[in-house]
Amino acid sequence: MKVRVSYATEVSNLPDKLSELIQKNTSTSKEITSLIDLASTALSLDGDGSVEYSYQIVDKIRKKLTKIDESLADISGLMGGYISNILNPPPPKEEPQMVKVWDSKTKTYKANPADQEEE
Repeated sequence: MKVRVSYATEVSNLPDKLSELIQKNTSTSKEITSLIDLASTALSLDGDGSVEYSYQIVDKIRKKLTKIDESLADISGLMGGYISNILNPPPPKEEPQMVKVWDSKTKTYKANPADQEEE
């Protein structure tokens, strides 16, 4: 079972935290490279005799790649939020201007043209 763990950090620290999160994938990446070399070497040296063994190794590789992919997806989401909210924030929403419009029928001012009745 997987659980999501979250914690808060200052926005100014986010690039460093993202770097740490990316770096955590390095050891798994090196492990994957070693496993790929092991499976390839076993198949080259032993042929049919090592297919089942190499199959198990390839399955481990796939599971480790999935973990890296999940980690990178989380990191990518954080980066996307950082880009859209900090680096390229949306422009502030302008409040609609209140316009007084004279209503000749009622001889009063309406606060907004949308308040006027359709003619």
